[in-house]
Amino acid sequence: RNLLVESVRPARRHAFRHRAIVQSPMSDRRAHIGGVGSGEPPSRWTKNLPNAPTVRALVLVTALKMLMVPCYRSTDFEVHRNWLAVTHSLPPARWYTENTSQWTLDYPPLFAWFERALASVAAFVDPEMLTIRSDPYESFATVVFQRCTVMAADVVLFIGVLWQTSPSLLGSSSRSAITSRALALTLVAFSPGLLMVDHVHFQYNGMVIGLHVCALTAAHAQRPVLAAVLFSVLVHTKHIFAFAAPAMAAHLLAHHAWAEWRWIGAIDRVGASRRVFAFAASAIAVTALSF
Repeated sequence: RNLLVESVRPARRHAFRHRAIVQSPMSDRRAHIGGVGSGEPPSRWTKNLPNAPTVRALVLVTALKMLMVPCYRSTDFEVHRNWLAVTHSLPPARWYTENTSQWTLDYPPLFAWFERALASVAAFVDPEMLTIRSDPYESFATVVFQRCTVMAADVVLFIGVLWQTSPSLLGSSSRSAITSRALALTLVAFSPGLLMVDHVHFQYNGMVIGLHVCALTAAHAQRPVLAAVLFSVLVHTKHIFAFAAPAMAAHLLAHHAWAEWRWIGAIDRVGASRRVFAFAASAIAVTALSF
C-alpha cells in the first residue's frame, strides 16, 4: 500500500504542475483586463468602453451607409462642395462675401472652419472639387468623399450617446447598462432621419445633434463649464440651435449657479457669481475663437 501511494504522488505533482502551466496565461489575461472573470470589478475606464453589441451595430450601420453612396443626392451636395472650395481658396475675410456661386456660405464661423478642415483632406482626393465655379461639379471621388465626411461626422453623435448611457451616469448594474447602451446606440445609428435625410442632404445633423447631446450630458455629469463650452460650440456651428439657448442658460443658472440654497432662502452669492462668470467667459471665448 505504501509503495502504491509513493508511486501515485509524483504523477499528481506532475499533473498539478501541468495544470498550473496551462492556466497561467488565462490567469494573467484576466488580471490584465481588469478582473473580468476573476471576480474583481472592472475599472472605470474599462466599463465605459464600447462593448461587442455596440461595435457590431456601428460596423453594420457603416456598411449600410456605404451601400447608399451611389444613391440620390440633393442640391446640398453642390452647396457643401462650393463651401469646401471657398474656404480652401480664399482667406477667412472673404468667405462670407464670395458669390460666384449662388450657394453662398451662410453657416456660422465654426462650421466654416470645419469645411476648411475637410478641404485640406479633399485636396488629396480630387483637387478639382476645390475650384470656385458657378456651374455644379461632381465626380465619383467627390461623391465618395462627401459621403464619407458625413459618416465620419456621425462619430460625434455616437460619442454623445455612449457618454449619455455610460454606467457611471446611469447608475445601474453592469448587465442593464450594457443592454441600455447597445439599444440606445442601435436606435440612434439606424435612425431613418440620419440614413435617408442627412446622408442625402449633407447637413451634418449627426455631428451637431451629437454636440447637443454631449452638452446635455456634461450638465448631467456635473460639469457645467464644459456644458457651456460645448453648447457655445454648437451654436457657433449651426445657428438653428440658438432656440435652445434660453433653456440651456436657465438650466445652468438654476442647477449649477444658484444651486446652493440655504434654509432661510439666501443664495451663496460669491459661488453663484463665480459660476455665472465662468459660463459667460466660456461663451465669449468660443465666440472670439470662432471669429
